Amino acid sequence: MRRDMDDLKLYASNSKHLDKLLRCVETFSNDIKMPIGLDKCRKITIVKGKVVSRHVTAESSGLDIAEMEAGEVYKYLGVMQSSSINTMQMRKKLIAEFKRRLHAICKTQLNGKNQIHAINSFVVPVVSYSFGIVKWSSTEIENLQRIIRTIMTKYKSRHPKSSVVRMMLPRKAGGRGQIDVGALHDKLILNIRAYFQHKCSQSELHKAASAADDNYTPLRMNQPYEIKNTTTIDEKIQRWSEMAIHGVYRKDLLSPHVDQKLSHLWLTNRSIFAETEGTIFAIQDGVIPTRNYIKYVMRDPNAAADRCRRCNSRTEPMFSTAWKFHSGSYIQIPTAH
Repeated sequence: MRRDMDDLKLYASNSKHLDKLLRCVETFSNDIKMPIGLDKCRKITIVKGKVVSRHVTAESSGLDIAEMEAGEVYKYLGVMQSSSINTMQMRKKLIAEFKRRLHAICKTQLNGKNQIHAINSFVVPVVSYSFGIVKWSSTEIENLQRIIRTIMTKYKSRHPKSSVVRMMLPRKAGGRGQIDVGALHDKLILNIRAYFQHKCSQSELHKAASAADDNYTPLRMNQPYEIKNTTTIDEKIQRWSEMAIHGVYRKDLLSPHVDQKLSHLWLTNRSIFAETEGTIFAIQDGVIPTRNYIKYVMRDPNAAADRCRRCNSRTEPMFSTAWKFHSGSYIQIPTAH
């Protein structure tokens, strides 16, 4: 049976102290019959914030570890770093992997519900792993949300003019259930800060690290953290209701004779194609380019008459919704006239 131990990092105040730590690790490794992979090990010496080259060898054991050069980075727990974390390089790497996984999921034949579930569990963790370690601005967080919408639109899983707010609402509330990356970012930051604040009373190391964090990390332990990206579900529903076009469907749902739970049952209990789901959302949001939409919303001067192209007897509406009586109340079903 083989046992491996990875990602061991040693800190020392000087070369002699580092030598002692290396000997200790070597002794332990020999006792458990587990050799050290010296080819994967690196050393870095930092003096007054600058990387300097100092050759340190545990002479009694022969442990010769290569010194890192200035500008060289290494991967520790999935994060590229040296004397500090290379934030720009790390963000580029994470976004590239974020896009790769998103494309891979959208190419599959997953139904709408499972596609969103796959994005939440396979794509979003690529970047959420870095929250609290790598700094992300509010603009960059919003860009991650935009990437999801753009790629889903490319694969016809979403209409480009559909409501952005509904994407991040729970399915039982009429949304598609995508994780709000901004809210997740703030939640993880606050959780890590709470952990450090709790440990400060028990550990001098945590206390010293918290006191020294003067905007060096995204946690900013010695400063109050201002929540910027979090919007509650009720606030999102309120924004949806206030929208001139997208909010019409929401206002219809609030009618006293409409059963909201049954109207959203197709989102939670039905398995339909992602493209079909995106089309239904577009119909409910009133963004399908009907003649009425082109003439009165897009205000196209060359638009044809707003009469229905099928029956030519009435206005072709932006919203096409059928009503079905079910168990003493009505549910809404989007249809094409």
